[in-house]
Amino acid sequence: MYRQTFTLLFSLSVLAACDKTAQTPSATLTESTTAPNSAVIEKRAADTWLGKWTGPEGTHLEILEDGDKYKVAIRDLDTVRTFDAVSTQSGLSFERNGITESITPGSGPDTGMKWLMDKSNCLVVKVGEGYCRG
Repeated sequence: MYRQTFTLLFSLSVLAACDKTAQTPSATLTESTTAPNSAVIEKRAADTWLGKWTGPEGTHLEILEDGDKYKVAIRDLDTVRTFDAVSTQSGLSFERNGITESITPGSGPDTGMKWLMDKSNCLVVKVGEGYCRG
């Protein structure tokens, strides 16, 4: 009986040690993604924006990951146009019609659009051009 108990306790302690070892890399990974390295933090923020954001009257913004950069697809009333985008300190940046545009987080009132005023989770390109979720 003593030998079986000892074997069981020894096995459990080995398993517990293995479990802690398996958790260590993820803890290290978490630290590296939250370290004060702005490129990592910016990428992570933009990654939370991936997917579709809805604007008024059938318009939308869709952000897709493209390697270490992004693609921004904007559906206006006429067509969908796609632009290459890069992460910046304030959000994402892309060029449209020779003008550098920025996508930043905001609220419905920040969009300046009456259809989005009651929203709180939005992305703003400029006043009069915004897209929201929820």
